[in-house]
Amino acid sequence: MGNFKKLLLSTILILAGSAVFASQIAIQIVQHDETSEEVCEQSFVIEDELMNGFFENGYIVTNSPASISKSENTDSSLWYTGFGEAYDGYSDYFVQIKLYYSVEKVGIKEMSVISRIDWSLTSVSSGTTLKNSSLRNFGESSKNKDAKFLSKYLINEIKQAIKA
Repeated sequence: MGNFKKLLLSTILILAGSAVFASQIAIQIVQHDETSEEVCEQSFVIEDELMNGFFENGYIVTNSPASISKSENTDSSLWYTGFGEAYDGYSDYFVQIKLYYSVEKVGIKEMSVISRIDWSLTSVSSGTTLKNSSLRNFGESSKNKDAKFLSKYLINEIKQAIKA
């Protein structure tokens, strides 16, 4: 009976282990900012919030290094690099998020703020784009331009696209 119990327990563990899985998502942040030559803190905050948010929602999360782009050709090159990394890492989804910054006067200072966010979700296994979207007009409220607020909004949008 001892061998039968071990065999039964092993079979149950194997079946239970195969039923438990998590989707893997790869994220790439691309910054478009005319005034900066380096990735700014706000872009890193958004990347960090996205990674934490997806992890808390049950995803395995990886990322490509955040990059600066000045053209669509660079965007395309970065997309292929990020998609290749997602494919090599066995990710289920690849998301490229382009953050467009513009200079706005805030009080007496001029500073770069996010004016637009474009993102695309691609299934890594098939290579098909599941959704392209653009977020604009965040309103006058500084909360609507806050990196954490924007990240939560992006997470919800991307999760809805994955479920669709």
